[in-house]
Amino acid sequence: MKNILLAINSAKLEMNAVDFACYIAQLTHSKLTGVFLENVPEAEIPELKNIFGNPYVETIVAEDIPENKKKRESAEVNIRNFNEACMNRGVNCCIHRDGRLPGKEIIAESRYADLIIVNAETSFEDKIESTPTHFVKDI
Repeated sequence: MKNILLAINSAKLEMNAVDFACYIAQLTHSKLTGVFLENVPEAEIPELKNIFGNPYVETIVAEDIPENKKKRESAEVNIRNFNEACMNRGVNCCIHRDGRLPGKEIIAESRYADLIIVNAETSFEDKIESTPTHFVKDI
């Protein structure tokens, strides 16, 4: 194996999944790619949309929403923690951030991987889900 993907909700780092992924990467001498997924439905820049045949510009962007700022700050901390965990274990790692549709993004990234590791409890919903979650079942 050359490349292992670890799907991570960027707002919530699950260290047991990181530990397992690092263990597998060490055994196979593979690179571990931490794919930090975010569920941000808003665009990064204003964009032209169409409603009832009338064009308009959507001016509410992701940066305008306070919740997204907290998610981004949390993601930065989690990325640092992931890097430290990999460095402490001697695992070659890299980071990839995806912003919009987590399921589609990880499937697209899987083209370049030999293995995908995802925690069965990984979710992007605000409600409590059974294990495995809807996100994991889709993948």
